[in-house]
Amino acid sequence: MNQKEKILLIYIMLYKVRKTSVSIYQLLKGKEDVFSENELEVILEDLYDKGIVSVIPANDSEGAELPFLRYRLTSAGISLFEDTMNQKEESKALPDSKQENLEQLNEHNNKANPYPRIFKNHNSFLLFEKLRSQVRERYLLADYSFIYRRMQKDGYIYISLVDSEFRGFLSDYISISIEKTKLLDYCTTIHKETNYSITKNLFKPL
Repeated sequence: MNQKEKILLIYIMLYKVRKTSVSIYQLLKGKEDVFSENELEVILEDLYDKGIVSVIPANDSEGAELPFLRYRLTSAGISLFEDTMNQKEESKALPDSKQENLEQLNEHNNKANPYPRIFKNHNSFLLFEKLRSQVRERYLLADYSFIYRRMQKDGYIYISLVDSEFRGFLSDYISISIEKTKLLDYCTTIHKETNYSITKNLFKPL
């Protein structure tokens, strides 16, 4: 299991117990072969820094002593998870690939894809739209650079689409002008990778 998959697993475990809080040892139970205690602590600290996880100290608000620090998802973390799950439910309305042959499915997909020169199919465009909704105004260059580079790496955006074409698309489609996009290594964070991993599973190409 790679780092992104481990982070996603922790996120899901915390969501399942979102109405309460859990200690690091409760999270480790049954997962000792996945990550060590130190590794889990590092991931939780990063999620805390990103505002996804809150930490309850050794003494709670009433002064009761607790044996260990306890963790729980913040309201922002819960909202992100539930939002992606709602998108998954909506995606069920798409045509059932088992009931259509490949030719019919591709025809439908090409008609629905508003930018076939950029995105490989309609779901790829929907993925872009969802990721775009998470872009921060203060970090337009870094966030759009990550979206462009990451989607291109995973095959959602054509590899032949050069940087200037993508920036031209942003300018025409949403009236946003950015400088030359950054390389993936210079615009990637664990928080972005976590959100991307959760979101992209809802919009896999048909």
